[in-house]
Amino acid sequence: MWSVQIEDVEAIDIESTTFCNLHCPECNRETDIGNLIRVLNTVHLTAEDMRNWIKPDELINLTEIRFCGAIDESAANPHLFDIINYFNDKFARHNKMFFIDIRTNGSLKTTAWWKELAQTLPSNHSVSFGIDGSDEVSEQYRVGSSFKKVINNATAFIKAGGSAEWQFIEFEHNKHQIDEAQQKAKALGFNSFEVMTSSRDNISGEIEHVTKQDVEPVQSFKGTKNPNKDYSATRKNKKDYEKQHKLLGDEEGKVIHKHGAKLLAKKAYTEKIKITCENQTVMGNRILINSLGYVTPCCFLNGYIHFPHDRDIRVSQEPHLPEFQFFEDLPLNEIYLKHGLKSISLYHNTLKEILAGEFWEDIEDSWTSDNPINRCHDVCGKMITDETKIFAHWDDNY
Repeated sequence: MWSVQIEDVEAIDIESTTFCNLHCPECNRETDIGNLIRVLNTVHLTAEDMRNWIKPDELINLTEIRFCGAIDESAANPHLFDIINYFNDKFARHNKMFFIDIRTNGSLKTTAWWKELAQTLPSNHSVSFGIDGSDEVSEQYRVGSSFKKVINNATAFIKAGGSAEWQFIEFEHNKHQIDEAQQKAKALGFNSFEVMTSSRDNISGEIEHVTKQDVEPVQSFKGTKNPNKDYSATRKNKKDYEKQHKLLGDEEGKVIHKHGAKLLAKKAYTEKIKITCENQTVMGNRILINSLGYVTPCCFLNGYIHFPHDRDIRVSQEPHLPEFQFFEDLPLNEIYLKHGLKSISLYHNTLKEILAGEFWEDIEDSWTSDNPINRCHDVCGKMITDETKIFAHWDDNY
């Protein structure tokens, strides 16, 4: 069973729509358009969906809603105010610490709409505006946006009492504007300024990404399949054995002579990847509900979950198409083929049933297997050192 059950959930990310007005070159909407084409700009979640799915008597520890997904722009959802009012009534009214966070490109709607948003949100809130430059340079990545309009909208929101954050994604083309943007954010009344280093691949062909020196990249290679196994090194394989394992220290314990051989117990330090889901730890027992009604552990897996939905629609219309497979993530593909997306759909199951179901259980079980989900391994896998005793049988005369 998944470690975080419904009564443990503290935060929910909601991808409230499949609509967005921009064409950022490295967004899933652009890079995976072949898989997403029939999903994009088709669906808005509603307040009725929230009433059916997110219930205060079940989510007794829920204290945060964040409107943020893989393919959405929250301001594009015409039901957003109704959704916020549902959370105001059912959660924020009874808990002053209840927090609503919205991530937006800020380039939709009028200043009047943004004033109304500030007045609709609970007192404990934040709206993060994605502005990747101190002027029109921001439009280089935020293709289709207007820097001037974003600033006007953000200013109207702030003046109406809204709490705003300036989120700056750092690229090679805009890093020289960070200090200027930070000063502008302070002058305009933003409560905070955040610089994010892009982890996206440089597939636009025009943007050279910057990696901060103080950010430790996640290792992308897998550790030893059985790091706790006791290995026996014979005369034949001793050299290979020592190449694979760094043996430190002197012999421990007694040297045992048996049939003309020594049994040596030595410390060995092996490295392996340990997967610890950040959404179950540092992010505060967080889950994600996407725009199609599927529940996923995080935004990283959410990006994949959209794909088979589109293919399932197409197969129903074009039976000659092959069954969908996550070619880049075979362990996830096995889980998908075993259970199907219906098992994690809120249109077919309750949230409680999904979190207690086998789809999520198999995701977590994969983390300690020899074949973990690749996305989990790459994003939440951390290299750790494992100390074991290695028993080596070596010939006395070697």
